[in-house]
Amino acid sequence: MDTRAKIISLEQAVERAARWRAEGRPLVVAACCFDVLQASHARFLGQLRADGSALLVAVYDDAVLCRLRRQARPVLPEQARAQLVAALAVVDHVLIWPQPSLDGLLECLHPDRVEHVSDERNIIGEVLDRHQALDRRK
Repeated sequence: MDTRAKIISLEQAVERAARWRAEGRPLVVAACCFDVLQASHARFLGQLRADGSALLVAVYDDAVLCRLRRQARPVLPEQARAQLVAALAVVDHVLIWPQPSLDGLLECLHPDRVEHVSDERNIIGEVLDRHQALDRRK
């Protein structure tokens, strides 16, 4: 399956949520920046899906990521981040979300469970920070 097909619009997410409800599948919505996909992200998403729930992942768009992280640009653009998350077998669908609050999404989807995936400081970010600090000293 082309992972890009798992990236859907809000309208499509509303349709999928209604179908999952009709099938009796609980809907879990998970949200994160996923600026660098980490093994801990994959494990956590797998745990959310373990009970047979439908899993929709909201990936914050580039503008939201930059505001939340106070950085000029993401490591990976939103489409690349969404495709990486969509490539995980445990993820049913991915939605690129353009707001820092999930309120609008939750009002539309009425999920059974909502989780913010921990976006721990990653080793790549730490290495980049050290190199930038060294560059500033020169």
